Amino acid sequence: MRLILLIIFSLAACFARAQSSPGPDGRLMRDTNRVVYNEQGRIVKYPEYKNLIASGEYVVAFSGDPLLPGTKSILKKLTDEDKRRRTDVMNGYIQNAGVLKLNSQLDATPLALALQKDFFSNKVILMVFSNPGCLACGDMFAQINSALGDYGPDSLVVLLITEATVEKAAEVLTEKPLNNARIVGRARNIREFYGITGLPAFVIADQNRTIRYNGFGIGPSRALQVKNVLNEMRGHVPDGYYTLTYDQKHLILSVKAIRLMKENKFHEAAQIYESLFIHSMGKGLQQDYYNAASAWANLGDVEKAFHYLQQAAVVTKYLNLSTLNNEPNFSKLKSDKRWKAITDQVTLNFKAKANSNKKS
Repeated sequence: MRLILLIIFSLAACFARAQSSPGPDGRLMRDTNRVVYNEQGRIVKYPEYKNLIASGEYVVAFSGDPLLPGTKSILKKLTDEDKRRRTDVMNGYIQNAGVLKLNSQLDATPLALALQKDFFSNKVILMVFSNPGCLACGDMFAQINSALGDYGPDSLVVLLITEATVEKAAEVLTEKPLNNARIVGRARNIREFYGITGLPAFVIADQNRTIRYNGFGIGPSRALQVKNVLNEMRGHVPDGYYTLTYDQKHLILSVKAIRLMKENKFHEAAQIYESLFIHSMGKGLQQDYYNAASAWANLGDVEKAFHYLQQAAVVTKYLNLSTLNNEPNFSKLKSDKRWKAITDQVTLNFKAKANSNKKS
């Protein structure tokens, strides 16, 4: 648990620094001499660990208090639980931000100062806050580009907002483009106006300037979220991929239920999850389904426990069999024949994920 928390906090620290700092020429500077160890204690050099971090599967964490001498930087492969916690931290961090709350109106004042006012009229707006030093952004852009093809220039505005110069940003985009992007350079004031401290960050507003999505972080899952929201706004929902744009009430209920679970207040947590699913028309995060199943299992409601476990396994493709088998609240479920069906599905999810990783 301690290492997981260190991972989250080191992630937050990295993103809070916006990954890197612009040098005098606008290009981002990165410490390529940093000593990083893998989990077996071997020193990993920058060219190797930068690609692993860019994949979204690894993160550099600390072996202890980063302020104390002797603390090592450890290259840690993220478990599914780590990724879930990281996603929840990232989602909550920016989705609760003042001027970028979901379903609120986007204030385009700083954008209007950089671009003509009628540039945004009746168009979907995709704002990407990034910098040329983002190692993984190019691969994320490639994924997002597949959704941009459904939009014409009269229906979508794509803004790449960066603190680097337009020239430096354009140089990077020639290698890994973000289609039809308009570069807004030296735009620290815009980033600060919106209160964004983590990069890359993505904000989508519809034709009425209602914010439909915001989030930050690297990796395929973040790119898929952006892509799917864009597709959903055009009436296309990709086959085989579960999506949900969470509003403020959903997030508040989810966070409240998690706190109650940690305090072993399972009855209160179960009731909160019921309210959450009613509000979201049955949809939820993977952890919502898993925790709801755990709470109801603890309370002895086997039917509801299996219902939510089924949602976690089938809908959100839960794949951590070890965590599932070691969950104390599920001990009462293991004598039920439905338990094997759940574990079989989780095993299939894990194998499918492993095969997908091999192909990519």
